[in-house]
Amino acid sequence: MSVPSTSASTANPSEAPASAAPPPRFSMRPLMFENFVCTLSMMSFVALISTPWAL
Repeated sequence: MSVPSTSASTANPSEAPASAAPPPRFSMRPLMFENFVCTLSMMSFVALISTPWAL
């Protein structure tokens, strides 16, 4: 009785070589969105504080 041989890549997919997938690209989009949201909230806060009739 013989055991069929399997390659290392099909035996356990979690042990795939590190070069199988390219590294994720760095994107500025999340940082630009965060910057936009923080700037918008700061401008809204200053606009509310600076108007005397808003109090």
